[in-house]
Amino acid sequence: MMGVGTLRATRARLRAAPSPRECGAEVTPFDPTDGADPDAIDAWYARLHAGGPLHYNVARRVWIINRHEHVRAGARSHDTLSSAESITPARNDRLSMMIAMDRPEHTRLRRIVARQFTHEAIDQRRPAIEGIVREAFDAVRPGEPFDVVQALSGPIPVEVIAELLGIPRSDRGRFREWSDRVVVAFGVVTYTALARNVGSIFGSTVALHRYLNGAIVERRRSPGDDLLSPLIASSEDGRLTDG
Repeated sequence: MMGVGTLRATRARLRAAPSPRECGAEVTPFDPTDGADPDAIDAWYARLHAGGPLHYNVARRVWIINRHEHVRAGARSHDTLSSAESITPARNDRLSMMIAMDRPEHTRLRRIVARQFTHEAIDQRRPAIEGIVREAFDAVRPGEPFDVVQALSGPIPVEVIAELLGIPRSDRGRFREWSDRVVVAFGVVTYTALARNVGSIFGSTVALHRYLNGAIVERRRSPGDDLLSPLIASSEDGRLTDG
């Protein structure tokens, strides 16, 4: 439940914010959280792109940027737009995650992690990643229609992340299940849907943390050729905490 102080601060911030008209935004009834079917979404995207670059949904108090160059510019406007209250519909300034931080702390953490994603490091993992992609395609029946998200773009990234972290194949089913439930909190959903899934999200987050904490203990005993081991080394020299 939102505290009184937080509610007052939110209301004050909304009152201080410029109106859509002052920002040159077009008011739209399009609601990205309404669960519309794909055909309806495509039609709305066409309308958005036919209009101006900035739209606003009054009911949801959602700003919509629909041009690639503006989204790109927004993602780089570090001094104007903030990620420090998370990237979820429900604002939270206590998420100790790199994607929910601004500079300079985000830059410091990203610099440490980026060392594991050089061209040389990626090339070393290329055979394993290609194997994951090949398995996903092999599971698709030739000549039959299939859902690209469900069959490919959903499972492949989680499998690759598990591979980078050194998660055993025997554990990847539950690793993906936990991950899928956790990312619901970061989707474009209504508060009602978020409340309905909060138990699953919280339980999966706790399970995932418990599992990764165990993996960290194991890697400290026996470092491996994975992403966790060098990150653990960074924690031991004081640049990272276990959290």
